[in-house]
Amino acid sequence: MAETVGTSQQIPVRTYPHVSRTRPNLEVSTSVRPAGAWQVASYLPVSFMDQGTDDFIVIPKGTILACDSNGYLIPATGTSNVTDTYTTMDVNAGVKNSAGTLATAGETYTRTARKPIGVAMYDIYQNIAGKYLNYRQQTEISGMLCEGVIDVPYFTFEDLGEPTSEDAAAALVKAKVGGLAYGPTNAKNLTVGDLVMPDGNGKFVQFDTANASYPSPDELAYVVGKVILVDTDFPKGYLQYVQTYPMSAVAGTETGGMPNALANVGATRMVRIRLTF
Repeated sequence: MAETVGTSQQIPVRTYPHVSRTRPNLEVSTSVRPAGAWQVASYLPVSFMDQGTDDFIVIPKGTILACDSNGYLIPATGTSNVTDTYTTMDVNAGVKNSAGTLATAGETYTRTARKPIGVAMYDIYQNIAGKYLNYRQQTEISGMLCEGVIDVPYFTFEDLGEPTSEDAAAALVKAKVGGLAYGPTNAKNLTVGDLVMPDGNGKFVQFDTANASYPSPDELAYVVGKVILVDTDFPKGYLQYVQTYPMSAVAGTETGGMPNALANVGATRMVRIRLTF
């Protein structure tokens, strides 16, 4: 005991014994789900109501994300500005427009074109911060997925009824809840190896560039991933013969053997995408 004490008394005491407070660690997280707490924009129109909580969802999972000029999450817009129109459902949800006043049915606003930064990995609820004293719903802790492999329902140009324009195709797909991919024209139906980018509503479409041989760095900033599989082999595993009852939310006879992700939007194909933000 005496020997130990004697040795320790010969070692000096460091003034700052801990990690430097002026040189913090560089790494904060992996890039798959980057660390951060993004807040969703409060002026976004609602998509649907979560029947389990009676809360409205503004960005369904699988939607490609961007940030507005104030850093709030919005659906990615692609390379052009997008105009949205509020509906009666937004009035019932108490959505406030960008000016902070209650939105009215038929009122419009514009989302300025922003480069994509990730994909919503879960449904993002309406920002109702400050509405209730004792309650908030995921309005300050929204995250995103920036790497990984995801499956989303896929609609070809033919599946959509051969719309007369890309705008018409986008409008048809916008009405379908959740993240999905589509071919707005026959020439842009997805095949394995295609790069994908967001349309005006955060859906996946084939990457479009003015010069396919040498896309500019600015154009490449809109690439969010690459198609690695187009799966048309549905139903699988004889699920079409598994007896299920209406509203069971289980793949089987109720869904024609289709996975719920496809049955919910009426798709018969799935596209697998490797995210490359």
